[in-house]
Amino acid sequence: MTAFKGDIGQLGLVGANLAKLASVPSQTAREAANGIREAIRQEFSEGQDPYGRSWAALAQATLDRGRTPPPLTDSGDMADVDVHPAAGAGIEIEFGPEYAGFHQTGTRNMPARPPLPTGGFPTTWAKVISDAAAKQFRKAV
Repeated sequence: MTAFKGDIGQLGLVGANLAKLASVPSQTAREAANGIREAIRQEFSEGQDPYGRSWAALAQATLDRGRTPPPLTDSGDMADVDVHPAAGAGIEIEFGPEYAGFHQTGTRNMPARPPLPTGGFPTTWAKVISDAAAKQFRKAV
């Protein structure tokens, strides 16, 4: 049999700290959503996917009509993305324009210029989430 020694009154602090830790995932999602929103907006301003690869150049016909690089920035609608925490600890990303999905996957007449990850998790997004989690953990303890 193991004996425990200490102030039994301090057990309430353990419970309170555990309750604080339980909020870390949702608070992390809230903070990370802001960082991911900014990362996506930067992708548009730099004409790059989440991995830092340049999007396909604008077609010559598009340039001839007066458009200038980078792609997907003419109206600014695509970069006006809504990133918010989901129920629990997730993050939801919503693009306003209905045509956004065509840019993610491309079409037979247009190359893909994906603003969202297509494979592994981008290091820039992982850093945003990791930094948010560390900050929220420090706040909780």
